[in-house]
Amino acid sequence: MKRKKKQEINVYEYLEMAMQQLEQEWQRAGEVMKLQVVGLNDIRSINTAIAKSVVANREQKNKSISFEESLSIVKENYILLRLAKKIREQRVMADRRNERWFYVGLDKEEYAVFLKITEEGED
Repeated sequence: MKRKKKQEINVYEYLEMAMQQLEQEWQRAGEVMKLQVVGLNDIRSINTAIAKSVVANREQKNKSISFEESLSIVKENYILLRLAKKIREQRVMADRRNERWFYVGLDKEEYAVFLKITEEGED
């Protein structure tokens, strides 16, 4: 009985380590594939779309879903966080230069999520 309990603990430890590794990987942006133009007038709607996506993901995660679906949701949230950080950083720089628009360099995943949330906002 003790051996089985010890194996269960090891499995949980390995899962925890794997999740930590995934989270570290998801925090890193990939190579910039697209430059997206963002106007200062668009910031509010983009931020709202990001927030709505995070809330929708949280609600989805609270439902009975598979482990794979849960991982997919967590990954998308990390991509949304990267996207929000990049937009915020570029906005600060644009504000300093008194510019009304700026470019944001997005990797493949960020660009796909950007398109997804901005298309949803247009519906």
